[in-house]
Amino acid sequence: MKKLLLLAGLLIVFSFGLTACGNSSDSAKEESKEESTSTTNESEDLTEDETTMEEETDSGIIDSEDYATSWSEDWKGLQTKISSVSVFKVDPAKLEEDGEEGEGLVIVNYEINNTSKIDFNTYPEQGVLVTNGEQIEASMFESDDVGGEIMQGVSKDGAVVYVLPTLNDVSDIKDIRLTWSASYETDNYEEDSFKDYDARITLK
Repeated sequence: MKKLLLLAGLLIVFSFGLTACGNSSDSAKEESKEESTSTTNESEDLTEDETTMEEETDSGIIDSEDYATSWSEDWKGLQTKISSVSVFKVDPAKLEEDGEEGEGLVIVNYEINNTSKIDFNTYPEQGVLVTNGEQIEASMFESDDVGGEIMQGVSKDGAVVYVLPTLNDVSDIKDIRLTWSASYETDNYEEDSFKDYDARITLK
């Protein structure tokens, strides 16, 4: 898209340059060049719009909605934040090309920061999404490597993807519940070294 906009801009500048060079010509030639420039610009706009539509069609995305969220939790220095959630209505044929079956996607963006002196293990990409009465496991193949071992002083971020078996409209997803686990090793068996996360988020 940026390349197309740059190309369109260059063509407009080039057409203005031709008009400036023709200032010594009679008014009939100037009018002809202005009409040509206008036609070129309209043609470029049409080509850009057609290309944008083709790109959206090629991606398989039918509709989408993005939501900023404020959910966060600090467990003994392991700071976990869900910064945003996106819902996509997708062409099932495109998902099938990636070996997935469904009609939509929920993509959850995580930010994880270990500020403690403990090495943690956390697994949001192995978590579960609950929405509209459906329980859906995260797609480890489609998700980023956002979890695993998070050593002290380390920050990681990435997206976890959930494939929705059915989705009529992106606005149908209004609330989500996300669950996953985290832990760390300790020699003290009485210490609470395991945690089950349970994030409930309203999308608005």
